[in-house]
Amino acid sequence: MPTSLIGVPPDVAQLREEIFNISHGQPISIERARFQQLWPYLDNIYVFKGTRKPTRGPTVTYLYRRLFRDKDHKTLVAPGDRQRNWASRSAIGCPCRLKKVDNGSGPIQLIRNSKQGHNHEYSALAWKITSGIKALAGQEVSKGYTASQVANVLKNPQNGNLQALHLAGGEALRSQDVRNAGL
Repeated sequence: MPTSLIGVPPDVAQLREEIFNISHGQPISIERARFQQLWPYLDNIYVFKGTRKPTRGPTVTYLYRRLFRDKDHKTLVAPGDRQRNWASRSAIGCPCRLKKVDNGSGPIQLIRNSKQGHNHEYSALAWKITSGIKALAGQEVSKGYTASQVANVLKNPQNGNLQALHLAGGEALRSQDVRNAGL
């Protein structure tokens, strides 16, 4: 098994921070090819909600925050009668939203279209693994390696993978995530 697996684009951590901290009315422009390359490492911050494609003009895609739930899950089963005695995550209800403006050629613009920013810290996103890291883990599992072998190599601080995981939004990677990615 190769010792170093992750080839993360060098400025992905900076762009993740920049997109998370985007100001209202201050768009971020990203070249189309660069956006396609980086989106798998950014998709644990926002998710695509819907697209509006007018007959003329740019295509506008709305992105909602990943932590959008406003209310905690209410269970109908008493705590002693549950099959699992694990609590679900508390709802954060983040009000921040973006829109992606694509005019068909030239750079893609990301614009915050909500007046309020995030109501949580950047670290609250750590539990959600990016699709770029999941795809990489799935590729390695499909080569015949076990999930624990792949997870150990990815989390090894001596080969540079652990630092790359932190940069790419995969710091919470577990063997179970690798197993699920390989299915």
